[in-house]
Amino acid sequence: MAATAASAAQAVGGGGGGVAPPAGGGPTPLSQPNAASDQAATPPANANAAAAAAVTANQQQPHQHHGHHFCKKTFHKPTYCHHCTDMLWGLIQQGFTCEVCNFVVHDRCLKTVVSPCSSIAATLIKNPVAHCWSEPFHHKRKFCNVCRKRLDDSESVHCEICEYFVHVECQDFAVADCKENATWVPGKLLGQVKHQHHWREGNLPAGNTKCAVCKKNCWTQECLSGYRCEWCGMTCHAACHVQVSSECKFGMLEPIYLPPHSVSIPRTEVPMEAIIGVQVRRKDTLSREYSCPRSTSEEFPSGDGSKLIRDSEDYAQSHPPSGKDNRQDKNKNQEERDEEVIKVYDGNSSMHRRIFRLVVVQRTAPLRQVLTQALRAFHITRDPNVFHLTDAYSPEEATLQDPHPVMSLHRREGKRPAVFLRFKDRDNDSGEVRVYPGKLQVSQALCTVPVDSNMTVGDLIREALKRFGLDDKNCEDYRCSE
Repeated sequence: MAATAASAAQAVGGGGGGVAPPAGGGPTPLSQPNAASDQAATPPANANAAAAAAVTANQQQPHQHHGHHFCKKTFHKPTYCHHCTDMLWGLIQQGFTCEVCNFVVHDRCLKTVVSPCSSIAATLIKNPVAHCWSEPFHHKRKFCNVCRKRLDDSESVHCEICEYFVHVECQDFAVADCKENATWVPGKLLGQVKHQHHWREGNLPAGNTKCAVCKKNCWTQECLSGYRCEWCGMTCHAACHVQVSSECKFGMLEPIYLPPHSVSIPRTEVPMEAIIGVQVRRKDTLSREYSCPRSTSEEFPSGDGSKLIRDSEDYAQSHPPSGKDNRQDKNKNQEERDEEVIKVYDGNSSMHRRIFRLVVVQRTAPLRQVLTQALRAFHITRDPNVFHLTDAYSPEEATLQDPHPVMSLHRREGKRPAVFLRFKDRDNDSGEVRVYPGKLQVSQALCTVPVDSNMTVGDLIREALKRFGLDDKNCEDYRCSE
């Protein structure tokens, strides 16, 4: 089975029974219809709010909550800190960058970072809500909320509800933290509900955007930075937004605003897909997409949505570099001769569709380091011991082994070496499911439940309730949905 990164889905609910298929960490929101007593207040709206709450609770060690994998880096062009928006000054090793989401930060800002890494953002949400994506389009002066790169040079999509921007290639890694516009619960007094801010990082309105805390300008066109509440429109610096009260008053529109906890979705017999406007693709459309390979990420660097690298030998021959560029390329190759760029596929279907991620490793790198880089490229935070790498161009798809796994890879003319990222369990008769509490009033953001081919949805709900500390609840009163 191919190894894929789990992404959150909308919490809408569905009845129990049936067999729960094995999953590699797939998310399952758990909810109880008409459970007025289980929701004392609206939970943190998204990953940013949850991370900010964690940092506020422990200001001494905030770097333990953001999930970034920082490493020192030398930048060869003007680069700006994603936390304070100031330029990184110096000649070498001016700052740090996250190996997963490309978050750039000053040395002085390293311990005050509050923005969560995209690799753990999905685990900070209690109630995942799916985005409503637009058609692919070339957005100008916007940044990707996953890889934090510019959207100018490649196709991208955005959520038509909460202004979440991503490259088409990064869409699978988007965090499902859209606004929930109908949260009314029968029997719940509206006066007791405290609505919370729904923070969205970056892509602030252009112009004179002021921070609500320090009153200074918090807009920048150089990087993904700053926060904006999707309900009241409040804008803040990253460091300032954790000082804002969690309760949202809807700003200037409060007198005429109909809050989401006053809105319900009637007509429960109508499929949720029809209510929220999600188009379900037919089987013939799906089969046609798989039968017609497309190159949406040809030589797409890991986490970089702003540049596509062509690795074709024909392209290199038809576009010979100039003399100056040739000398620069030779010098660059001389510096990088000990590194190898490897294509990583997460399954056979990805290889047929030519969709992959790139990782750069030393040619003498051990197997563990190569595997770690491959997992980070797909935003997978699970135990590396349950995965392994295989040579995609090997006749028998041989498993990579130490020593020197990179140098032992098979090469094809005009192509980079390629590997498959796979689970070690080929039979795939067991796995785990991530269960989110939805609107249930529990302290945990999620729980992980081991499953096998004999486990039913009822068993999954029963085990999830036990892990959430709701042992006395009847599992028949609850439902879970993908």
